[in-house]
Amino acid sequence: MLICVRTHVVLKALQSKKLLKGKEVDFLFVPASQDNLLIDALLLRLICRNPEGLVWAGDTAQTISAGSSFRFDDLKAFMYRIEENQAPYFTGGRAISQPSSFQLTVNYRSHGGIVNCADSVIELICRFWPNSIDILQRECGIVQGPKPVFFTGWGMDSIRRLLIGTSYAFLYAMMKLEKSFVGRLEIYGLCRDGYISLTGSTHDKFLYRTLQKCKGLEFSDVFLYNFFEDSKMNSARWRLVLAAIDGAADGNGISRVQAPCFERDAARYAGICSELKFLYVGVTRAQKKLWIVDKSEQSEPMRLFWTTRSLVQAYTPNTNVPNFANPASKDDEWAEHGHDMFRHKQYEQAMYCFEQAKMQREVKIAEAHYSRDLAWATVGTTPPSQQQKAFSEAADAFVQCAGEARGKERLQYYYNAAECYVHAAENCKAADAYVCAEEYDLAAKHYRKAGIFDKTVDIIQAHADKMSRECADDLLAVCRLYYCSKDDVKPPSSLFSSFEEELEFLETYELDVAQSVLLESHGKFVEAAELHLNENRPIEAIKLLLRVTSDACAIQRSANILLTCLWQHFSFWVRPSSFVDDTPRELLMLSHLLPMNSLSLKTHDEITMFQAAEESDMGTLEKLAASFLEQGNHYACVWCLDHVYSRLAQRHLPTLEGVALFLRKFYSYAHILYTIASHNNPVGECNIRKLFGITQVTDDTYVVQLGSFVSTAINGIDVTCDSAPLDMLSCTHSNLTQKLKDRVRTYLRSQVNAETRLCEKSKVFSQCLSYIVNGFCKYVSCRQAHVPISSLDAAQYNERVGIHLQQMRILQLVYSAFPGMRGWSRRDALQYTSRANCIRRYRPTELLRQHGHYVVEDLLAFVKGSTPTSISAGVLYFQSTEATLASGADALHNAILPRSWLVSSNKFIALKDVTAIGSFLDDVQVLLQWLQSESVSEALWLMHTNVTYIHRNVFISRICRILCLFAYNCSLDWFGVKDKISRILVGLRSNDPNWMTPGIYRRYTEVALEDYLQVVLSYEKTYTTGNLVYLVHKQQKHQVTDPTTFIKQLEYDRPEDIPALLGSHLDAACSPLRIEAPAFVPRREDAQKHIQLGPKTLQPQNQHQELDHNVPDTGRRVFSVNPTQEEASAACMIQNAYRRYHRESVRRSKRTTLEAERSAIFEECLKHARGSNLKPGHYRLLYLGPLVHLLLALNRGIAIVDNMKAKTKIPRLLISEGHGRLEELGRRRSELS
Repeated sequence: MLICVRTHVVLKALQSKKLLKGKEVDFLFVPASQDNLLIDALLLRLICRNPEGLVWAGDTAQTISAGSSFRFDDLKAFMYRIEENQAPYFTGGRAISQPSSFQLTVNYRSHGGIVNCADSVIELICRFWPNSIDILQRECGIVQGPKPVFFTGWGMDSIRRLLIGTSYAFLYAMMKLEKSFVGRLEIYGLCRDGYISLTGSTHDKFLYRTLQKCKGLEFSDVFLYNFFEDSKMNSARWRLVLAAIDGAADGNGISRVQAPCFERDAARYAGICSELKFLYVGVTRAQKKLWIVDKSEQSEPMRLFWTTRSLVQAYTPNTNVPNFANPASKDDEWAEHGHDMFRHKQYEQAMYCFEQAKMQREVKIAEAHYSRDLAWATVGTTPPSQQQKAFSEAADAFVQCAGEARGKERLQYYYNAAECYVHAAENCKAADAYVCAEEYDLAAKHYRKAGIFDKTVDIIQAHADKMSRECADDLLAVCRLYYCSKDDVKPPSSLFSSFEEELEFLETYELDVAQSVLLESHGKFVEAAELHLNENRPIEAIKLLLRVTSDACAIQRSANILLTCLWQHFSFWVRPSSFVDDTPRELLMLSHLLPMNSLSLKTHDEITMFQAAEESDMGTLEKLAASFLEQGNHYACVWCLDHVYSRLAQRHLPTLEGVALFLRKFYSYAHILYTIASHNNPVGECNIRKLFGITQVTDDTYVVQLGSFVSTAINGIDVTCDSAPLDMLSCTHSNLTQKLKDRVRTYLRSQVNAETRLCEKSKVFSQCLSYIVNGFCKYVSCRQAHVPISSLDAAQYNERVGIHLQQMRILQLVYSAFPGMRGWSRRDALQYTSRANCIRRYRPTELLRQHGHYVVEDLLAFVKGSTPTSISAGVLYFQSTEATLASGADALHNAILPRSWLVSSNKFIALKDVTAIGSFLDDVQVLLQWLQSESVSEALWLMHTNVTYIHRNVFISRICRILCLFAYNCSLDWFGVKDKISRILVGLRSNDPNWMTPGIYRRYTEVALEDYLQVVLSYEKTYTTGNLVYLVHKQQKHQVTDPTTFIKQLEYDRPEDIPALLGSHLDAACSPLRIEAPAFVPRREDAQKHIQLGPKTLQPQNQHQELDHNVPDTGRRVFSVNPTQEEASAACMIQNAYRRYHRESVRRSKRTTLEAERSAIFEECLKHARGSNLKPGHYRLLYLGPLVHLLLALNRGIAIVDNMKAKTKIPRLLISEGHGRLEELGRRRSELS
């Protein structure tokens, strides 16, 4: 199977046009073809360019290899198909001829006695399985010889006595050639597997060679032992051969043989075919003599078959056996035969021969070779440790042999020992052996493989003339890489001829550490510092620059590097107690070594700032903050103040002047934070990045230090950045911008809250009234400031007002950062009002009505509308009367009500009391008359301003609208409600001919009894969204009056479901501005196009009294504002601009990192094109089009190369992975460079 897989691999390589070593041949002779598969034949054909140059030889009767069913007929057909398939690829065509074959019928190996026995086996195979082999002519030997001997019935003891009884120990003559037969004979014992022990002599083992191993070999004499007994076929199947016996067997009639019928169950006897092929191989190994020993029942059919044909001599234990042994051989014969066995690689037999010849040196040599064979036999069958042990023992044996050898023989033994040491994974010993074998290339390679670079260098320098130039250069480069990558290891001798050569080598492989050490050793401190800086070792760079005391530029450079690192590791919000590592402390120690007087003012102050923060010198930090604020360095100022205000809870504000100063500084601190939080692109500004320790990696990728202010807001790494250090978190521009702004806003609120709590604890904000009036305070733990009355002057008053205003300004920053904090709803107002002191604590007696009821609570109940008596409570607020409960389940059916009244679900919690409606209308009439009076203007107050004439008209209009709706919804004349409402409205008309009723409610005063709804709708035309809702109960749809299609009809099942049904419409009304809305075009339309009247039509009582909009209103009318054409165009422009901005914001939030980088490059190119006055044209299109993509691809390529360089840093990988990959890493670094 492994051979088949190997052949497939080679064929695939040939088909892929890979260049393989070696040349094609013209002629090829293939012996033992039956041992090959057809795929092997294809491979052999491909390496022979002559289609008629292949000669195949073999014997199909010897196909005993696993998986082989070789026949020459199959081979000829296969080769013909190959030629037929390849013929179309040759120009001019090529004739395809059938492969020819011929037979070798004369056996030159064995005599006739053995050949005849083998032919009988072929006869059996051809009789029963004619298709399993090629049918060939019968073989014949050159001469006749003795028949094979068949020992039947002989047990192990009988064989042992027979062999031991021979005069020259026949047992060992058979295998180890202690004695030989006539002439120099080779006697081998053949069996199926392994060996068998024949004890009872001075030697205790008799080794048997298997048939598989003897295939293709030939021996003078062969001892075939227990072949049939070891067969997997039982005697019943072996009896099949009896069918080929003609005549009598051992004097018995053929009728008593009882041969089985093959045709009845041919598959049952298929294994006999393979067994006969094995038997054929065993028989044909002998040249002169063949002995077959088998006492099993399975051997009887073959013995009978051979005996009936007189092909063998059968011996039983009772018969006389002739003496096989001859006189002893001489030493020179043993030596000659030992050398012959050594040449044939039969090392174990050679050992025995050399022992008999008393040649101890040759015995050790043969033993070393035999040990190597045994070691190879363990490969793939035993654990690696045992394999290595076997190869190590063989290598030691070769080393002993080399010690006694001379000349080339000595070099060969050392070479053999080195190869064994290589397989034993002992590279150091292998290299030593290669040195003794004068194989310096291999010696240097294995010293390098073992990691002994000192000896590698010694070999290269001592034997460079005996090594290949390529090998020496490669190994020298590896040694240079190793020593230059190790700071603590020095080479035994110089590896470079000059400083320039070493510097060039280090630059080629970017060995920055070694390069910086080299430059430092030659006094080039500035260059060495830059290399340290490139390798992200700023501390080493600063130390080197500080050594150049005479160079002011170097000192300033070191200070700049120091500041950059301090801003990164000691950024905003980071405290000295929370340093992640010792880097900031080392940087601060180096800052004390700087000559501060030679630095610029900005650099000097910032370094002093970090030093003061380390020492917790808050006084210095406050002074520096004031200085930075004057210089415009706001971010250094906020850094200082953040340290000053890091422990606000521990501060104490005892004086008014201290509070004022504190609030002024804190406002500056909070204002800078608010400016950052409200910045459109804070990450895009380098000063903000410096403040928060943010480093830009690419156009859209940033990294932040672990433990920094922003890192606490980053939940995870949302961008994979290979170039980011391990102590950094990476983030995209959009995500980082949002996280930074949210984090700053949250931090601003927490700091302001802490400042507010500090101010709450301070006594300065409130004064003790008792102390001011009486000059003393009897409360020991008074929490108010004791200010003497003599100090209450204008200056102090202004100062106290100022601190409150400062606090308001500070709070205003938080409200601006969090707009939702200022949101007040109607429900919130009611909640706050319910918790007011006038409700919970202090209740004036004049506001209590009968039975101690508080009229303010009646007012709140009326506004909330959540109780059954909410309407009556509102009336009682004015009149302090009581009412009873009355209403109906379907009272809302056919009612038209405002949306705003239906929003709150409290109005549907319980049935409402409406019996006091008459009193309510009386109070409304009084209120309207009061609002019409001119004398009431200064008595009312609205939102910090007086109620003006216009305000009063608006209130009157709203009340009239409510009265009209109420009158319309009254289906019955309830207590004369409609008449009373009509009288109230008519009473609002002006009787003065010089003063007309205001137009805002004039139509209400002119309405007829049946036209209440129409007059309300006439005013509804100015609303974008209809404000009225027509309620219809689902069970009473047939009773719908359908007043108008202009009003939204709403079907309900239960009254409490109405707010939920209105939810979607209310949501739409809350935000009328929509991105998807069409462009706004203002226009005026006739109200009659919008108002479609129902059963009742608006009919004014007096046509001549219809509203005249041209009558002057003497400055007291409210005019409707109609936009001009320019204003409408401006509104459209603003709307379109906002749409574009919104789409761009959405697109930017969803774009990928690649798109963000491309956009940044395009913006830079566009900025440059505009700045350089690049005229529109083909070049501008190329500059803003393809060039952007090319620059993006270039940036990406550079990033990939930098990433690969970072991954293949030789010093780092040398520590983590060892020196095994130095060649690969060096080659990759050279390619990248």
